Amino acid sequence: MKSPGWFRRMTRAQLGWALFGLIVLGGVIALGSGDIYKIYKADESFVAGSMLAFTGFCFGRAFSRRGIDDARAMVHQGERSELAEELAEEFARRLNARQAFPELREARLHIAAEVRKATENYDALAKDPRSYEQVTEIRNRLINLDRSLAALVRLELAMTSGAGSSYVFDPGDVSHLEAAQRDTREAVQRGLDAFVPLSELVPYTTADALWGAFSVLWSDTLKALRDVESLMVGCFAHPPLGALVTVRGYLSAALARSEELQMIIKERQLQIPPALQTMNTDLANALHRLQDVGLGRLPAGG
Repeated sequence: MKSPGWFRRMTRAQLGWALFGLIVLGGVIALGSGDIYKIYKADESFVAGSMLAFTGFCFGRAFSRRGIDDARAMVHQGERSELAEELAEEFARRLNARQAFPELREARLHIAAEVRKATENYDALAKDPRSYEQVTEIRNRLINLDRSLAALVRLELAMTSGAGSSYVFDPGDVSHLEAAQRDTREAVQRGLDAFVPLSELVPYTTADALWGAFSVLWSDTLKALRDVESLMVGCFAHPPLGALVTVRGYLSAALARSEELQMIIKERQLQIPPALQTMNTDLANALHRLQDVGLGRLPAGG
């Protein structure tokens, strides 16, 4: 892109000084004619010298870049907070004029709609352990969508110089979330390990109370994993307190269903798969980790 010429880069103040200098210079030239010439002749060196010196001063102010350089220094060094605020406001006005924020909001709405659609498919397939591969594919898609939403939130925050709303977890809470995510993933894997020996003992059918309990246990565990991974994106447009409560609810329901399933297995005098007991431990650990996440300590970013 071609840079603007020197004249277009001059500020109004610089143009004013240049014009004033030309006027004074014209006055010096005018001294050489008419009656003014007599006054000039009386002490020509003083009059002409003074006016030429003032002309040089005006031109110096007109073509000096000191004001621009000082402004740049203040911007980079952050010496004047009011200047930074003025620049941020001007930047936001230009973005608004170019419809940047409406475009961002529309993008967020489209991604949120895709999240809802994918979540509906996920919940429908999560009831059947045999659909695990499809569920995993949808969950990976949801993770990418959640990351895209978080990226848009961070972008909007950057465009507004931190004036927008965003919510993040404390670093200590992030470690608890990571641990809960690991435990929930392990619980899902143990659920798969328990499904195989159980299906060999009891043929899989949704009409069977045993498989009914297992399906609910499996579904709640997968939903908990999906929501924990969603929380791990780390940046939200709205407080994620409701999502935390929902995850804890899924884990509690899964634990209750696990106890019910083990009771049904015992009543039928079948052997409880060791993987199911391990799954129960993993679920309890994940729930304990989330209990340590401070719901009231979610600082607003910006």
